[in-house]
Amino acid sequence: MHRLLAPALFLIAASVGRGAEFSIVPVSADGPHVINGNEIVLSSAGQRVRLEIFVSGWDPDRDGVPKLRAWQIEIDSSGYVGAVAGTLSPAFVPCTSGAECQAVFGGTSVCDPDHDALPGQNCEPGFIEFNRSDYVFATIPDLRAVDVSSLDYRYGATTLTDPTDIDPGTPRYVGTLVLDVPADAAGTFEIRLMNPRLIADTGADITPVSVMPARIAIACNADAECDDGNLCTTDRCVGRVCANTPSFDELAECCEPASGQICGVSSAPPGDADGDGAVDLFDYGVLQRCFGSAPLPPACAVFDTACDCRIDLDDLPGFLSARTGPAGP
Repeated sequence: MHRLLAPALFLIAASVGRGAEFSIVPVSADGPHVINGNEIVLSSAGQRVRLEIFVSGWDPDRDGVPKLRAWQIEIDSSGYVGAVAGTLSPAFVPCTSGAECQAVFGGTSVCDPDHDALPGQNCEPGFIEFNRSDYVFATIPDLRAVDVSSLDYRYGATTLTDPTDIDPGTPRYVGTLVLDVPADAAGTFEIRLMNPRLIADTGADITPVSVMPARIAIACNADAECDDGNLCTTDRCVGRVCANTPSFDELAECCEPASGQICGVSSAPPGDADGDGAVDLFDYGVLQRCFGSAPLPPACAVFDTACDCRIDLDDLPGFLSARTGPAGP
């Protein structure tokens, strides 16, 4: 269900600990496929894929310090758009009851009568199977929810009593995501996680927390099937999986996808056109004069934060994040 995440899941706290990880892995599809670790290769597109999210390593020493009180993780839906063709979508199914959803998805999916994006009642393709023995809070009373108000699904839970379980040293289940792969899909899709949070029994954040993505690949037979329309990549069908690798030196060069134009990377800090160590109003004035430059003058390369050999609105967020103050000459 959506809009159910309690305030307890959004604690702001100090940091302790080391070495935790959230991972998302494919577990099944409704057609011919092969799973190898975090990658599933579909023999053909037009399938429904089930993925599961796990958490591990919040107490690497397994000495009971810290214990896990709450967790939260989000799906980065930008990976639903493929490099070659097609867009993945959550596997919504019309329903009249939760029993129908559990029959379709084999879990604890609910029949939601008020989904933001769809009319009528639909089974939620993002859910937490809290009755599984490997669920992270399987032996502890907890409050759990999945926010599906946007495509960046957010999963979370917090214990209702003091946590007692010690990190078992193996990944523990925290959620399920079911995606539909359209019939026109091609290439490889990377399903990423973002904004991980783990809260200890002390109320402090457990850090660092890494994330591991899953990949959904459509099997290919020839290089032509892997053309992503990006002239900055070399497109190959390798082992029946598309590989779209950069055709330029990513450490020293940038590339414009539509033309394949290659330009150099500035050695100066992003946005600092005058080299004074500050990104300020003077640099903003230079940025404005560089807008629309083609080919890219060397003096403007410092603003090419999108690394596409042109200065446009795609570079503005990078400039603003580098800004240090309003000062100018």
